[in-house]
Amino acid sequence: MKNKLVILCLSIFAVFNTQFSVFADAPTAKSAEQFAKLHFKEIVLEHIRSEDSMYYNLSKSEEISFGKLYKVHTLSKEFISSKKQLTGNLGIEDGNLYISAVYQDGNPVNVISTFKNNNGEFMFATFGFGAELAKALDEKSTNGGKIIYEEPADSWYIFENGRVSGFSKPTDNMLGGESLTLKEFREYVYDKYGNLTGITEKGEQTKVGTSFQKAYEKKAPEIVLQSGLIISLISIIIGLVYFKRKKSKISV
Repeated sequence: MKNKLVILCLSIFAVFNTQFSVFADAPTAKSAEQFAKLHFKEIVLEHIRSEDSMYYNLSKSEEISFGKLYKVHTLSKEFISSKKQLTGNLGIEDGNLYISAVYQDGNPVNVISTFKNNNGEFMFATFGFGAELAKALDEKSTNGGKIIYEEPADSWYIFENGRVSGFSKPTDNMLGGESLTLKEFREYVYDKYGNLTGITEKGEQTKVGTSFQKAYEKKAPEIVLQSGLIISLISIIIGLVYFKRKKSKISV
């Protein structure tokens, strides 16, 4: 009984240790370009070979290639929650994310991304922004302009030559095919978010976009905490069972 209990405890510890090392073992690289070159294909192939490939707009073909990496930008809380004049970056901030179109048999089918963590290394961010964004990246004719992501609405814009247009087709349709001046775009965004309760009070939550470094930093403690609770419960149950059996043997 004692040996079985030791083996069980060691097995639980192994599971717990795996949860701790999920992020530590994740592949990293010194630049977005290097991470894309070393890891994008492997990540996409894993999805192709999985049972969920259809949900990523993928067939079973392994003829995979990738487009140019583009930096993604987000909008600052000042941009969306106030009407004060902005200077410098005009409220359009680095979103700490690089995206690339994924091609299967030469066709743009989805989008993959990488981000920089707090150690200055690049990691896998997301795969699955969809075919419409992949097509938009494929059709991008110049290297100019800033791609902007509005996370709550899952909308993609491009800021170029002083005007903002819908970058993906759904976003372009939402704007009626029009391009807006930065002032008009700011009013458009402010009308959606500026008057929401607490929009000026919640720091990172007010940003219309996403910080994958923040998401990474928040997720790791959550996994560790959940794992710790599970293991604590299992340990208590094992302990109760063990001592109950030991007590039964003594009473006999």
